[in-house]
Amino acid sequence: YIKPHENAIAAIWKNGKIEKLTDGKKTAHINSVFVEDNNVYVLGERFNDNLLNSKPYNIKVWKNGVGTDITDGKNNDTGNTIFVDKGDVYICGYEKTGNDRHDKVGENGKKYRATIWKNGTQKYLTDGTNNAFALSMYVDNGTIYTVGYEIVNNRYIAKLWVNGKGQNLSDSPNNTYEFSIYVYNKKRYIVGYEYINEVCVAKLWINGKAQNITDGKNHAIANSVFVHNNNIYIVGYEKNDLDRDVAKLWINGVAKNLTDGTKNAQAKSIFVK
Repeated sequence: YIKPHENAIAAIWKNGKIEKLTDGKKTAHINSVFVEDNNVYVLGERFNDNLLNSKPYNIKVWKNGVGTDITDGKNNDTGNTIFVDKGDVYICGYEKTGNDRHDKVGENGKKYRATIWKNGTQKYLTDGTNNAFALSMYVDNGTIYTVGYEIVNNRYIAKLWVNGKGQNLSDSPNNTYEFSIYVYNKKRYIVGYEYINEVCVAKLWINGKAQNITDGKNHAIANSVFVHNNNIYIVGYEKNDLDRDVAKLWINGVAKNLTDGTKNAQAKSIFVK
């Protein structure tokens, strides 16, 4: 988004050229983009009023610049990732019950339910007993893979949902998080991190089997994964000895710095073609 005045304007950039998707009368922003058959699908949110109040907002999808409401604004729904498969539009995120979107996780009871939408039809991944969040998804031959985390007794547990059925990816007593999934040759590649001995260790799960990407000497988080020609590309960041975040690229586990570490930087997403 850009924010020329009080309200943010949802926007995308193609080859550096900006396209504004909203008029700025109400705050809006973009979370994810997907291109299929030369159609550009953009996922975001548009607030019912300005950003300062507590009214709910609508998840929206813009297809080639034309916006459609996915939710009705009765609850605060957040869409994190969009995936399009043969024209079917999938979204993962979470729904928050209650009217005050400024509440933090765990305040005023359980409020967050991991959720997916297919062509606007909502399906809960969790029952609301625990706070849970869906962060990334991938659809392969009709199978819907969704990853995120669930908070159980103040412990963060990495989760995978396959067609809505959930499973824990970690039985560790440590907090674990998953941020991205990619499916390649029937294998599931998932990245995130585990909090080990007060240090964030970047992790990769392949078909549920975990491996550390970093050695645990410095905080490190893996944000996105992509597999191409059997090579595994992962981006994220790792702190250096100066306590700066260094944007990182790992190719088959070999690290490459994307920034020089003089300023904080993080890599959030990767695509290979």
